Amino acid sequence: MKLQGFCSGLPTQNRAKVFIEQILPVVKPLASDANQHVKVSLASVVMELAPLLGEQTEEHLLPIFLTMLRDDTPEVRLNIISSLDKVSKVIGQNELTTSLLSKIVPSNEDILRVRSALVEYILPLHAERHHQQFFEEKLLKLCMTWLTDPASAICEAATNILKQLYDKFGAEWTVQHIIPKVTELSKDANCLHRMTCLFSVEALAQLLDKDGVKEHLLPIIKKLAEDPIPDVRINVAEAIIEVGKALDPGLLQSEIKPIIQKLSEDDEIDVKVFAQKAKETLSL
Repeated sequence: MKLQGFCSGLPTQNRAKVFIEQILPVVKPLASDANQHVKVSLASVVMELAPLLGEQTEEHLLPIFLTMLRDDTPEVRLNIISSLDKVSKVIGQNELTTSLLSKIVPSNEDILRVRSALVEYILPLHAERHHQQFFEEKLLKLCMTWLTDPASAICEAATNILKQLYDKFGAEWTVQHIIPKVTELSKDANCLHRMTCLFSVEALAQLLDKDGVKEHLLPIIKKLAEDPIPDVRINVAEAIIEVGKALDPGLLQSEIKPIIQKLSEDDEIDVKVFAQKAKETLSL
């Protein structure tokens, strides 16, 4: 589609009027066209019209965006989600979140790319531009949900976002709102969730100061080092490197070294291999 290029070429002084009166009546039906390829194509360009329409985007384009976010075709939703930053620069942030957020939370049955787009585009976008209270009320729960997504790629992406949240809201906020969720995951019956917990611990250990690591992350490492699932213990051996780097030499010897020593004597060869790597990395 060359819709955006055509609209950009319209005279600036009456561009919005021409679009609303002559082009929009043609575009609207395409948002619910029976042919999914038409909808996918429209979704790939329709968001680019927001800067051209300016303040009238909310009235005339937002309904189209909402229609396409409810579409049954994942690629349609993906294209809309991936371009939300273009709209966020035009209409109010509160309106964007209030109107769209409830429509862009996909189920676990949605394709991986749709959920990936949410993590990649939505959370960083709103964490960056909204104040703390707004994020806590509207988006924090969604963010934490991704840590237990069935797809490991989503969990990993969500873990990476923890740094962005830390940079935006600070250590105290992270300890208050993120650490409890991570600690909860360490007790989850699902071993994949416990592994995600360790990915989070590894990321957080690079952010918190040594007191925060000692108080909040070390207990998780000690607990999961005894986990019955070998893959979890392997992840302990990986995460313990960053935890160890954050601690002072005394704690490294008294707390970390015994854990690594026990892992190096594990019945599972892979656990031993990763424990040895941790031992060498931390010079223990």
